[in-house]
Amino acid sequence: MFYEILPILLIPVLGSVSLLGARRYRKTKDLTFVMIRYAILVMVSEIIAAKPCVVYLGKFFVVPAAVVLRATTYMLTDIVNESAGLGRTYEMIRMTFAAVLLTEVALRLTIFFVPLEGRPYEEAYDAIFGLSPRIAVASRIAFLVSEHFDARNYHFFRSRGYPLRVRNAFGSILSLTVDTIIFIPLSFYGVFPNHVIAQLIVGQILMKRLTALIDTPFMYASRKIMSF
Repeated sequence: MFYEILPILLIPVLGSVSLLGARRYRKTKDLTFVMIRYAILVMVSEIIAAKPCVVYLGKFFVVPAAVVLRATTYMLTDIVNESAGLGRTYEMIRMTFAAVLLTEVALRLTIFFVPLEGRPYEEAYDAIFGLSPRIAVASRIAFLVSEHFDARNYHFFRSRGYPLRVRNAFGSILSLTVDTIIFIPLSFYGVFPNHVIAQLIVGQILMKRLTALIDTPFMYASRKIMSF
């Protein structure tokens, strides 16, 4: 059972790391650390998304291994949005997207390199980094749409005076739901039966909503440290 709840245990760990970026910002007024962490989480999640895993949320669900990392990135966009505004948040999202595309091209090209004869695990390498083009495209579309939606959504709630807990938790929940509704059908419709696709959507949404709720106290702590 421990491994089935391990993804949930990682949520506060990742949230705690965000406090390091908040402390650095307080000293330097520089968001570079937060932005770099955001880019790393997005890029790593794009690689490990191909691995399905089982998580226990009252019952067992199958979700991509990247679900917690991807959900955590929305808190980082909220931190940048809160401190630097919507324009800077858009800039971070687009620069990260460009880095993801560059990494994807580089990884796919290495698949066609002639391997050293007798090198073990070559097929495993190709399987990991030769992710289905359909899944890759679905992931990129879901990323662009949901991250921009999240940034705009957070800005909307903030500009209308909603408290931090509302704009962080509920804004992220809406954005995470958009991400799932785009990614799962585009990736797996026609591949899996409809009831399996429905299970994947429900599992991801529940896991992402739980992440958004657990992240809310860390958003408050970050705000206090950064003294917005």
